Amino acid sequence: MVRLFDQFGITIDSVHYDDNDPWPSEPDGNGPTLELINSQWENALPQSWASSTTNYGTPGDINSTYLDVYEEISFQPSIFSLDQNYPNPFNSSTTINYQLDKKSDVEINIYNFLGKYIKTLEKGYFHNGNYTIKWNAIGLPSGIYFYVLYSENKIIDVKKAILIK
Repeated sequence: MVRLFDQFGITIDSVHYDDNDPWPSEPDGNGPTLELINSQWENALPQSWASSTTNYGTPGDINSTYLDVYEEISFQPSIFSLDQNYPNPFNSSTTINYQLDKKSDVEINIYNFLGKYIKTLEKGYFHNGNYTIKWNAIGLPSGIYFYVLYSENKIIDVKKAILIK
């Protein structure tokens, strides 16, 4: 397990990994390091990682296996979709990605486990494309929350996020 902490000791991100399939097998402590291909990708998924091209990683430099985010952005989605937040569970803040296949009014709201409205994360008229928002849940108690993507006043998708403090 690898954990990333901020200056206050709060976990920003963490990942459980292995050197067995489906994870890259080369980073086993005796050679290359494990590198996240792109910081926007879900780090809990083995396919988001690769072996470094060096034995000691790339401290202070971009990862040797990094996929340029501009390559990813140039892709135009063919459907409306809401991705699972990451990290999940999370402590304090998490990232939510969604895709729009056409220009649309969009609203993303947060609700608690009982269905009580908490806040609106995003609201407006957006062009087709890929979008990323950060949800800062400081001040909210630990628990299960739901985030809902609405478009044209219809629910498009709902995902569950778990806040652990």
